[in-house]
Amino acid sequence: PESNQPVKIKPTLTGIRKMNLKTGEVSMVCGLEFKVGHIQASRFHGDEIVFCNETGGDAFQRMWYVKSDGSELRPLYKETALDWVTHETFATEDYVYFNVLGFQPRLRKQAHGIFRINLRNDDIDVVGQVETSTPAVIDNQMLGGKGFWHCNASRDNKWAAGDTFAGSVW
Repeated sequence: PESNQPVKIKPTLTGIRKMNLKTGEVSMVCGLEFKVGHIQASRFHGDEIVFCNETGGDAFQRMWYVKSDGSELRPLYKETALDWVTHETFATEDYVYFNVLGFQPRLRKQAHGIFRINLRNDDIDVVGQVETSTPAVIDNQMLGGKGFWHCNASRDNKWAAGDTFAGSVW
């Protein structure tokens, strides 16, 4: 993170557990060295899990993937220093949608907006971006209309939706 974007949630030993709802048995999926956030199982393949390194700000590597048996633990989208990834979500059977933020000038030096990554072959597509003139103020910081915050897609993968920091939905 840049000096003006400190990590608000410090690293800690955490992990992902699963529970058998019939027996109440709890077992380990994987242990991690960071706080887990936005954990979600695919509604299409229940053994696939996407989660994030929750820092409360920018993470060096945010999105992660693992199978429910603990296998295949890996970064889902390998970030560069100019990527600020947020709000990942299973959108279709094969795609996870997420945002690469562009609200700071340094973040607009490369592609930003709604992205999607194919879980089967790691192909990445930039789905879209909007630039609006309506500013928003979050944590006393003026954010120009520089892109999306949350996103998702239609089940047929033909449409994407995103909201902006100013509260508009596209």
